[in-house]
Amino acid sequence: MKSWWMPALGGLAVGVLLTVFVIPWVVFQWSPVSSMASMMRWMSQSSQGQQMWNVCTNWMQAYANGSTKS
Repeated sequence: MKSWWMPALGGLAVGVLLTVFVIPWVVFQWSPVSSMASMMRWMSQSSQGQQMWNVCTNWMQAYANGSTKS
């Protein structure tokens, strides 16, 4: 049985993506492509970015497996 917080986390992830890509584009007139490229660069260079990336990929794998690991 899937917990209710799995869809909630999914919604949160969508909100984060919107915040990362849409708001910078609207506010600073950045294109989503260049903002994604700079975000990928930041993630590959900074340890904080790599940590965040690992958390995201781990969660996505857990979600794909249908597990409810906390």
